[in-house]
Amino acid sequence: MLKRPDLADTTDYYDGIELCQQGLGFVVNKRVVVETKATEQRPRAAPRQTISYLRATNLEVGFLLHFGPEAKFCRLYAPNNLKRHQPNSINPTDPQRASS
Repeated sequence: MLKRPDLADTTDYYDGIELCQQGLGFVVNKRVVVETKATEQRPRAAPRQTISYLRATNLEVGFLLHFGPEAKFCRLYAPNNLKRHQPNSINPTDPQRASS
């Protein structure tokens, strides 16, 4: 059964030092990152942004949804066995924080 998508954050590290937290948009069933864009033209960097989210986490599949003049989507894949580092697990955002 499909669960309600959660907002999620991941903590980014470099050389073992915590750098920042990054918001991921939506994560569905703790398995799929969903990034949405609503612009006239899809930003050229949007697929790279979604791949970066996948590379920073233990998630392998992402969907980029573009709601422009014509709705389109793109499926992106970043297998964990090809990631150069140990990916972070996702942390669903506290629902109260997300609504503020």
